[in-house]
Amino acid sequence: MHKLNRRPRYRMLAAAALALTAINAASPVLAETVAPVVDLTPATPTENTFEFTISALSQSDTQSVTYQGVIRPIMEVDFSDINDPVITSMDFAGQASDIVHSDATATLGALGTVSLNDILSCIVTFPTSVPAPVTGASSPFSFSSSDHEIIFGAGMVEVNPSIGSPTTVDLATEPFRRSLGGTNDSTVALTLNNIAAGVATYDLEIIIPLIQVNVETDDPGINALVDILVDGNLVAKTQIMRQIPEPASLILCACAVPWVLQRRRQ
Repeated sequence: MHKLNRRPRYRMLAAAALALTAINAASPVLAETVAPVVDLTPATPTENTFEFTISALSQSDTQSVTYQGVIRPIMEVDFSDINDPVITSMDFAGQASDIVHSDATATLGALGTVSLNDILSCIVTFPTSVPAPVTGASSPFSFSSSDHEIIFGAGMVEVNPSIGSPTTVDLATEPFRRSLGGTNDSTVALTLNNIAAGVATYDLEIIIPLIQVNVETDDPGINALVDILVDGNLVAKTQIMRQIPEPASLILCACAVPWVLQRRRQ
């Protein structure tokens, strides 16, 4: 009686098991942490130019201040759909000198002047146990600026009254810090630009409106004398690149073909 050779069948089963193992091992983790350094766009009347309204008693003056520098988002992104990734959360991990402000001096009539000189700031997220959420099913997504704050952590605020002695606040030791304020008022867009040589390039844009943000210092004397309101849109853009994982179907074929060829030879 002819004895069947069962080894090819076992080899095929082994090939299938190995292929499935390879697929599971090679399946991409689609939720990824993305932490780019994002450049502020050049200042224009509608982007990164802020109106600082400085008031004392019945006097006020508004000065334009431009921002340049970077912000540092930390985003959780679901790349299940390569063409339409979804951002699920975003924090900011700013560093003290991220944003450079132009100088400004407000004249408050007979009360004197208030100057903002060599100011540096950054955007950070309030400490929480969970990342700040982002909402929306597709780009652009929304997030609440109230989950984040701006810290003015370097520079000088100088109050020079017409009568009395000048007062100076060194922001390195007495920083301004304030919640950015709104609910689902900010946007983040992550859109596919192109795919080339297995690398996807995405355009990232973040817009954070600062609307009537009331800046306060840690100096009660300054707070009693001066109110500072900030209005404007902080806009930052960059591109991020991501290697596209090899499709699992190709891995399956690559693993199975040698076993099929081996069976054919027998």
